[in-house]
Amino acid sequence: MSVVSKSFNVYIVHALRVVVCPNMKICSQKLFVSVFLLGLIFCTRKGTQVLDMIDMYVGTMLLLFICCCEGFIFNFGLGWKRLTLALRAATIGNKGFPKGRSLFPNWLCRLDLHVTVPIGTGFLFIYQFVNLARNPYGGYPASTNGWGWALLIVGLAIAFSTIWKREESQLPPIEDDPRFQEVLNAEGIKGEGKNDETARDGKDNAEVGKDNAEDEFVDNEAGELDGSEKPIDVGGEAPVVEAVA
Repeated sequence: MSVVSKSFNVYIVHALRVVVCPNMKICSQKLFVSVFLLGLIFCTRKGTQVLDMIDMYVGTMLLLFICCCEGFIFNFGLGWKRLTLALRAATIGNKGFPKGRSLFPNWLCRLDLHVTVPIGTGFLFIYQFVNLARNPYGGYPASTNGWGWALLIVGLAIAFSTIWKREESQLPPIEDDPRFQEVLNAEGIKGEGKNDETARDGKDNAEVGKDNAEDEFVDNEAGELDGSEKPIDVGGEAPVVEAVA
Protein backbone atom coordinates (compact mmCIF):
# COMPACT_ATOMS: atom_id res chain seq x y z
CA MET A 1 0.00 0.00 0.00
CA SER A 2 1.42 3.37 -0.98
CA VAL A 3 2.02 6.27 1.39
CA VAL A 4 -0.85 8.19 -0.26
CA SER A 5 -3.25 5.28 0.30
CA LYS A 6 -2.21 4.96 3.94
CA SER A 7 -2.65 8.69 4.52
CA PHE A 8 -6.04 8.62 2.79
CA ASN A 9 -7.20 5.71 4.96
CA VAL A 10 -6.03 7.47 8.12
CA TYR A 11 -8.00 10.60 7.21
CA ILE A 12 -11.10 8.53 6.41
CA VAL A 13 -10.89 6.62 9.71
CA HIS A 14 -10.42 9.84 11.69
CA ALA A 15 -13.32 11.54 9.94
CA LEU A 16 -15.63 8.57 10.54
CA ARG A 17 -14.65 8.51 14.22
CA VAL A 18 -15.45 12.19 14.61
CA VAL A 19 -18.64 12.37 12.55
CA VAL A 20 -20.16 8.87 12.35
CA CYS A 21 -18.63 6.16 14.52
CA PRO A 22 -16.74 6.95 17.75
CA ASN A 23 -15.83 3.26 18.24
CA MET A 24 -12.42 2.80 16.62
CA LYS A 25 -12.60 -0.96 16.20
CA ILE A 26 -16.02 -1.04 14.56
CA CYS A 27 -15.15 1.97 12.43
CA SER A 28 -11.97 0.30 11.13
CA GLN A 29 -13.79 -2.92 10.31
CA LYS A 30 -16.47 -1.10 8.32
CA LEU A 31 -13.84 0.92 6.48
CA PHE A 32 -11.78 -2.10 5.46
CA VAL A 33 -14.85 -4.00 4.24
CA SER A 34 -15.94 -0.96 2.21
CA VAL A 35 -12.47 -0.52 0.69
CA PHE A 36 -12.40 -4.23 -0.25
CA LEU A 37 -15.76 -3.97 -2.01
CA LEU A 38 -14.67 -0.81 -3.83
CA GLY A 39 -11.49 -2.58 -4.87
CA LEU A 40 -13.53 -5.06 -6.91
CA ILE A 41 -14.18 -2.25 -9.38
CA PHE A 42 -10.53 -2.38 -10.46
CA CYS A 43 -11.03 -5.97 -11.62
CA THR A 44 -13.37 -4.82 -14.40
CA ARG A 45 -12.41 -3.71 -17.92
CA LYS A 46 -12.39 -0.06 -16.91
CA GLY A 47 -10.40 -0.79 -13.77
CA THR A 48 -7.23 0.83 -15.15
CA GLN A 49 -9.08 4.00 -16.10
CA VAL A 50 -10.74 4.21 -12.68
CA LEU A 51 -7.36 3.72 -11.01
CA ASP A 52 -5.96 6.55 -13.14
CA MET A 53 -8.86 8.78 -12.03
CA ILE A 54 -8.28 8.01 -8.36
CA ASP A 55 -4.56 8.64 -8.71
CA MET A 56 -5.25 12.08 -10.19
CA TYR A 57 -8.24 13.30 -8.20
CA VAL A 58 -7.36 11.72 -4.83
CA GLY A 59 -3.64 10.98 -4.97
CA THR A 60 -2.83 14.41 -6.42
CA MET A 61 -5.70 16.87 -5.99
CA LEU A 62 -6.86 15.90 -2.51
CA LEU A 63 -3.29 15.47 -1.31
CA LEU A 64 -2.41 19.00 -2.47
CA PHE A 65 -5.40 20.38 -0.57
CA ILE A 66 -4.48 18.46 2.61
CA CYS A 67 -0.85 19.62 2.42
CA CYS A 68 -2.02 23.22 2.02
CA CYS A 69 -4.22 22.91 5.12
CA GLU A 70 -1.41 21.30 7.10
CA GLY A 71 0.91 24.13 6.12
CA PHE A 72 -1.46 26.73 7.59
CA ILE A 73 -2.10 24.57 10.65
CA PHE A 74 1.63 24.39 11.25
CA ASN A 75 2.14 28.13 10.95
CA PHE A 76 -0.82 29.19 13.09
CA GLY A 77 -1.05 26.19 15.44
CA LEU A 78 2.39 24.75 16.04
CA GLY A 79 4.76 27.57 15.13
CA TRP A 80 8.40 27.72 14.15
CA LYS A 81 9.82 28.06 17.67
CA ARG A 82 8.00 24.98 18.96
CA LEU A 83 9.18 22.98 15.93
CA THR A 84 12.83 23.84 16.50
CA LEU A 85 12.58 23.08 20.22
CA ALA A 86 10.81 19.78 19.54
CA LEU A 87 13.54 18.74 17.12
CA ARG A 88 16.28 19.61 19.61
CA ALA A 89 14.46 17.89 22.48
CA ALA A 90 14.03 14.73 20.38
CA THR A 91 17.71 14.57 19.36
CA ILE A 92 19.49 15.96 22.43
CA GLY A 93 22.13 13.58 23.73
CA ASN A 94 22.65 11.88 20.36
CA LYS A 95 26.20 10.95 19.45
CA GLY A 96 26.39 13.33 16.50
CA PHE A 97 24.31 16.09 18.13
CA PRO A 98 24.88 16.09 21.92
CA LYS A 99 23.11 19.46 22.27
CA GLY A 100 20.29 18.53 19.92
CA ARG A 101 19.89 18.93 16.19
CA SER A 102 18.78 22.19 14.58
CA LEU A 103 17.26 22.87 11.16
CA PHE A 104 19.83 23.80 8.52
CA PRO A 105 19.92 25.98 6.57
CA ASN A 106 17.57 27.96 8.77
CA TRP A 107 16.45 30.47 6.14
CA LEU A 108 15.62 27.78 3.57
CA CYS A 109 13.59 25.72 6.06
CA ARG A 110 11.63 28.81 7.10
CA LEU A 111 11.00 29.70 3.44
CA ASP A 112 9.67 26.21 2.76
CA LEU A 113 7.45 25.96 5.82
CA HIS A 114 6.12 29.53 5.80
CA VAL A 115 5.77 30.11 2.04
CA THR A 116 6.45 27.20 -0.30
CA VAL A 117 4.35 24.51 1.39
CA PRO A 118 1.11 26.40 2.22
CA ILE A 119 1.07 28.83 -0.71
CA GLY A 120 2.66 26.58 -3.33
CA THR A 121 0.39 23.59 -2.69
CA GLY A 122 -2.67 25.87 -2.50
CA PHE A 123 -1.81 27.47 -5.84
CA LEU A 124 -1.25 24.08 -7.51
CA PHE A 125 -4.55 22.78 -6.16
CA ILE A 126 -6.51 25.75 -7.53
CA TYR A 127 -4.67 25.60 -10.86
CA GLN A 128 -5.32 21.87 -11.33
CA PHE A 129 -8.93 22.24 -10.18
CA VAL A 130 -9.65 24.89 -12.82
CA ASN A 131 -7.75 22.94 -15.49
CA LEU A 132 -9.69 19.74 -14.81
CA ALA A 133 -12.98 21.63 -14.86
CA ARG A 134 -12.17 22.96 -18.34
CA ASN A 135 -10.41 19.92 -19.82
CA PRO A 136 -11.45 16.34 -18.92
CA TYR A 137 -8.47 14.46 -17.56
CA GLY A 138 -6.70 12.13 -19.95
CA GLY A 139 -9.34 12.54 -22.65
CA TYR A 140 -11.57 10.08 -20.78
CA PRO A 141 -15.35 10.38 -21.17
CA ALA A 142 -17.39 12.33 -18.65
CA SER A 143 -18.68 9.12 -17.05
CA THR A 144 -15.14 8.04 -16.20
CA ASN A 145 -14.09 11.47 -14.95
CA GLY A 146 -17.22 11.44 -12.80
CA TRP A 147 -15.58 8.82 -10.59
CA GLY A 148 -12.69 11.13 -9.89
CA TRP A 149 -14.87 14.18 -9.21
CA ALA A 150 -17.10 12.18 -6.88
CA LEU A 151 -14.17 10.93 -4.80
CA LEU A 152 -12.62 14.40 -4.69
CA ILE A 153 -15.88 15.95 -3.49
CA VAL A 154 -16.25 13.25 -0.81
CA GLY A 155 -12.70 13.88 0.40
CA LEU A 156 -13.19 17.65 0.55
CA ALA A 157 -16.53 17.22 2.33
CA ILE A 158 -14.90 15.02 4.97
CA ALA A 159 -12.11 17.56 5.47
CA PHE A 160 -14.54 20.47 5.89
CA SER A 161 -16.89 18.44 8.11
CA THR A 162 -14.27 18.34 10.87
CA ILE A 163 -14.11 22.15 11.17
CA TRP A 164 -17.11 22.33 13.49
CA LYS A 165 -15.39 19.88 15.88
CA ARG A 166 -12.42 22.14 16.48
CA GLU A 167 -11.52 23.05 20.07
CA GLU A 168 -8.98 25.18 21.86
CA SER A 169 -5.38 24.06 21.54
CA GLN A 170 -4.19 21.66 24.24
CA LEU A 171 -0.54 22.61 23.74
CA PRO A 172 0.91 24.20 26.89
CA PRO A 173 3.01 27.37 26.65
CA ILE A 174 6.53 26.65 25.48
CA GLU A 175 8.07 27.84 28.76
CA ASP A 176 5.81 25.47 30.75
CA ASP A 177 6.18 22.41 28.50
CA PRO A 178 8.28 19.83 30.43
CA ARG A 179 9.54 18.33 27.17
CA PHE A 180 11.46 21.52 26.37
CA GLN A 181 12.91 22.29 29.81
CA GLU A 182 16.25 20.59 29.14
CA VAL A 183 16.69 22.52 25.90
CA LEU A 184 15.63 25.83 27.48
CA ASN A 185 17.95 25.32 30.45
CA ALA A 186 20.82 24.57 28.07
CA GLU A 187 20.13 27.89 26.34
CA GLY A 188 19.91 29.72 29.67
CA ILE A 189 16.20 30.52 29.19
CA LYS A 190 13.98 30.11 32.24
CA GLY A 191 10.26 29.54 32.07
CA GLU A 192 7.80 32.29 32.85
CA GLY A 193 4.87 30.08 33.80
CA LYS A 194 2.78 29.88 36.94
CA ASN A 195 5.32 27.78 38.80
CA ASP A 196 8.03 30.35 38.16
CA GLU A 197 5.75 33.19 39.25
CA THR A 198 4.98 31.34 42.49
CA ALA A 199 8.68 30.73 43.05
CA ARG A 200 9.47 34.41 42.45
CA ASP A 201 6.71 35.51 44.85
CA GLY A 202 8.03 33.14 47.52
CA LYS A 203 11.55 34.45 47.02
CA ASP A 204 10.38 38.06 47.29
CA ASN A 205 8.45 37.29 50.48
CA ALA A 206 11.50 35.59 51.98
CA GLU A 207 13.67 38.61 51.19
CA VAL A 208 11.12 40.95 52.77
CA GLY A 209 10.96 38.79 55.89
CA LYS A 210 14.74 38.75 56.09
CA ASP A 211 14.90 42.54 55.85
CA ASN A 212 12.29 42.91 58.62
CA ALA A 213 14.20 40.53 60.87
CA GLU A 214 17.42 42.51 60.36
CA ASP A 215 15.61 45.76 61.19
CA GLU A 216 14.24 44.30 64.44
CA PHE A 217 17.68 43.04 65.38
CA VAL A 218 19.20 46.50 64.83
CA ASP A 219 16.45 48.15 66.89
CA ASN A 220 16.96 45.71 69.76
CA GLU A 221 20.69 46.30 69.76
CA ALA A 222 20.15 50.05 69.75
CA GLY A 223 17.73 49.77 72.68
CA GLU A 224 20.22 47.83 74.77
CA LEU A 225 22.99 50.35 74.11
CA ASP A 226 21.00 53.43 75.16
CA GLY A 227 19.50 51.72 78.21
CA SER A 228 15.90 51.90 77.00
CA GLU A 229 13.39 49.18 77.21
CA LYS A 230 12.81 47.31 73.96
CA PRO A 231 10.36 44.44 73.52
CA ILE A 232 11.95 41.37 71.99
CA ASP A 233 9.78 39.16 69.83
CA VAL A 234 10.62 35.49 70.42
CA GLY A 235 9.10 33.25 67.77
CA GLY A 236 5.58 34.58 68.03
CA GLU A 237 5.48 34.36 71.86
CA ALA A 238 4.48 37.19 74.17
CA PRO A 239 7.10 39.94 74.13
CA VAL A 240 9.46 40.02 77.12
CA VAL A 241 10.46 43.42 78.47
CA GLU A 242 13.98 43.69 79.76
CA ALA A 243 15.30 46.70 81.56
CA VAL A 244 18.94 47.64 81.64
CA ALA A 245 20.05 48.81 85.07
